[in-house]
Amino acid sequence: MNMKIEKIDGKIQYGFIGKNDEPLLGKKVQHLGATAKKGEILTLDVADELPLILYSPDGRFAALASYTKEELLEGKLKNEIKALTIAYSVAISDLKAYIGPSLTFSHVLVTRDELLKAIEMGYRAAAKRTSGIDFLDLPVIAILELRSLGIPFSHILPSGLDTFEGEDIFYSKLRGDEKTNQAYVQILED
Repeated sequence: MNMKIEKIDGKIQYGFIGKNDEPLLGKKVQHLGATAKKGEILTLDVADELPLILYSPDGRFAALASYTKEELLEGKLKNEIKALTIAYSVAISDLKAYIGPSLTFSHVLVTRDELLKAIEMGYRAAAKRTSGIDFLDLPVIAILELRSLGIPFSHILPSGLDTFEGEDIFYSKLRGDEKTNQAYVQILED
């Protein structure tokens, strides 16, 4: 089974490539990359961490990033998005975000201290305790952070897919896969 998510929104094309599809060639970024250059494809290899595609539909700006649980709890996503909006002169309320497949609730085990920290940070909706085990939902934390920055909820699209549970379509480090999935974004030519 192939898994390629591909969308076009205004002047932006973005997607997520899982197992059995050919990765795109482009400018590979490690953790965070952004562009305002038309035609340039940014790519990012991800497995279970949270991939985020951020862009302005008018084509002024597009970015790719990935966040681990630790980075989300450090507030790295918020700080980096604020810096990007300044660097590219884009209003936060104009941004759109796609949250790609990643680990979700039942696969992100955390310590009690991490769970309490997330709750203290305002992420109660992303925290749960089941049978004495604590979990966090990374996409929910990202949604809460994006909303707190001022990105309208209607501008945030979570994939709703879990890399661990999608064994036939996604690679997952948690399952022991060595290969990765690919997120990408491109500002289309006029």
